[in-house]
Amino acid sequence: MDERTESDVTRVMVEVLTLLEEGREIDLDMLCAHIPESSRAAVLKRLESVIELQRTLNRRRAELPDETLIGRRLGDFLVVDELDKGGQGIVYRARQLALDREVALKVLLPHLNFSARALERFRREALSAGRLNHPTIIKVLAAGEQDGTPWFAMELIEGGNLADAIDERRRRRGKGTSGDEGAWFRKCALLTVQVAEALDHAHERKIIHRDLKPKNILIDPTGDARLVDFGLAKDLEAESISGPGELAGTYNYMSPEQVHGKTIPVDHRTDIFSLGACLYEMLSLERAFDGSTPQEIIAAVAFKESRRIRKLNPRVPRDLETICMMCLEKSPDQRYQSMAELARDLRRFLNHEAIEGRRSSVAHRAGRLLLRSRRELAGAAAMLLAGVAILYVFQRSNADYTRFLEALAALPETDRGIDVEPPYFWPEGRCPAALLDRPVSGVSQRGFTLYAEWAGGRLPTALEWERAARGTDRRLYPWGDDAREALTRANLEGGHIYPTDPATTLEAYGAAIRPVTWSPPSSAGPHGLKNTFGNVAEWTETMDVSRDGDRRVPQRDMRLSLGGDCYLNPDWTLPYGLCPANSFPFDRPSPQNGIRIAKSAAP
Repeated sequence: MDERTESDVTRVMVEVLTLLEEGREIDLDMLCAHIPESSRAAVLKRLESVIELQRTLNRRRAELPDETLIGRRLGDFLVVDELDKGGQGIVYRARQLALDREVALKVLLPHLNFSARALERFRREALSAGRLNHPTIIKVLAAGEQDGTPWFAMELIEGGNLADAIDERRRRRGKGTSGDEGAWFRKCALLTVQVAEALDHAHERKIIHRDLKPKNILIDPTGDARLVDFGLAKDLEAESISGPGELAGTYNYMSPEQVHGKTIPVDHRTDIFSLGACLYEMLSLERAFDGSTPQEIIAAVAFKESRRIRKLNPRVPRDLETICMMCLEKSPDQRYQSMAELARDLRRFLNHEAIEGRRSSVAHRAGRLLLRSRRELAGAAAMLLAGVAILYVFQRSNADYTRFLEALAALPETDRGIDVEPPYFWPEGRCPAALLDRPVSGVSQRGFTLYAEWAGGRLPTALEWERAARGTDRRLYPWGDDAREALTRANLEGGHIYPTDPATTLEAYGAAIRPVTWSPPSSAGPHGLKNTFGNVAEWTETMDVSRDGDRRVPQRDMRLSLGGDCYLNPDWTLPYGLCPANSFPFDRPSPQNGIRIAKSAAP
């Protein structure tokens, strides 16, 4: 072994001893990555023997009776009893004598007083938390050192933590808890938004928590979240004290960039991932990433997709699942880009507004295993609308949508990244063969948005749809202005009913809806689009807007559908020409609404 390699081994040995002294996990493969392969096996054997010896000494030291601080005075604080003990420190209940109030007093574990890095980390914890002033973050009241024992005092929060609350839900699972799930899901969102807003405050001050987990989120007597333990916090403006190969955090809640050690940069978005892992556990009562060994957990965090939450509990609101899964994207660029963004979407959910976050892109996830066919778009007859958009001539059929569902079903469950259901009135989730040529309907606007993306397009805006259907001469109908031709050039023969239950819907649909290629002579619009009036209406991506006096108020959970359907009453729709826009909740499937895909024209 040459002199340079010996020097590298010495540095690794010092790092290993430091990590052992602090009670931290060690990734030997990462620590030894720069050791020449010819020497690596011998070095690993030496390190393993050192580790085993040190761990034996640590076990013996742990068996010695602790030197208790109960009854002692540290500064102005009298230690009363022990509240909690972790790998780095002990938290006591104490009384501040000058102000006659109870506080939480944290001290470093005695054997860590000899570790310069542990002392520096403890000092930084007090400084980091002390710089923050937010109602959700536990306040640091004072700090000091006495007789070689460093300490700092914090607010004392009576009550449990989020881990306790989740464990209680697990114990009660299946014992009459389903009735209060709605309240629990809203509570999960509220606790998460409180922590997100607190961390946004920290991130603005260049402090990353890096150890978010349910145990570090206390719940005070009023039911609000309180964030604690900045022991692993990283000050972006201070020099790092983490060594190579050191994994800072708790494996189940660490981000992919954290488990890769220092090989991938870690920024504030690591906390977004960790908070998403906490929310996932709240909603599903399962950990997003787990395993029987640390190595299995690390591999799951780095490379595996967590199961969709609604597969574990279908009663979880879709929007809340969407928010959570966006936090858990492997790539930081695919997550919310700030805690402020995450908090805003959680507030929208709590206020029953449409969220801005979206499920993982179908193209992004499914595309990793599928060579998505673009032949549908390239081979379909289409029209170019003044350089704005291309729209299909025909509505999408049940056969088209079936191919989409089959493509997703061919993926492993953990790689789908989306949760798409067939039209609600298809028996056992399958379209009867006789109806495959009919336009697909009974899917929400959100579901059709995912389908359009998979097919290489998107939903049109209301303006794009109107221009494509009517042309630019403001005609009332696709064929012109003559209302008398509507009954022969459009399918308006649905009997003016609005089916609801699946069996009735299927029967009425089969009787009333015409194939997508059905088109009487001279019924197409000026750009060749078929069936833009009657048959089934078509979703757009345009949000509805109401009026409050002179103000226009967006209806964030409502989307416009255009063209009308065969269930319309001609007596009231014909005078208006091509049916005026209807408005539907974007997440509610409707048998009246189908889809015509658009694609932005090349510039």
